Amino acid sequence: MTKTSTFVNGLAAVATLTAGLTVAQSAMAAEELQMSYFVGQRHPMVKAVVVPLQEKLAEISGGELIIKVHFGGSLVKGGPPQYGALLQGVSDMAFSLPGYLGPKFPFSNA
Repeated sequence: MTKTSTFVNGLAAVATLTAGLTVAQSAMAAEELQMSYFVGQRHPMVKAVVVPLQEKLAEISGGELIIKVHFGGSLVKGGPPQYGALLQGVSDMAFSLPGYLGPKFPFSNA
């Protein structure tokens, strides 16, 4: 076997492995990001921000990332604990209000 044919065979093996991994990955379920939302589904931010965010993220990720929203404090109760729960990994995203977090973010607390 020549060096060229060994290289070509190795390259073909890598290409086959890569193709197999790509097919396996596409068969996997979408990654579901957990969003803690302490108010209900009728809150105006749901229609104005949350739904468009869900749609855009699914679109640009090719459906590989989706956002599951936990409304009404079903994941984390109340507004003030949202940021702490986010830092602890309870959720991937959280809805809160600047008034609850003022001391943590002094530049946005104008």
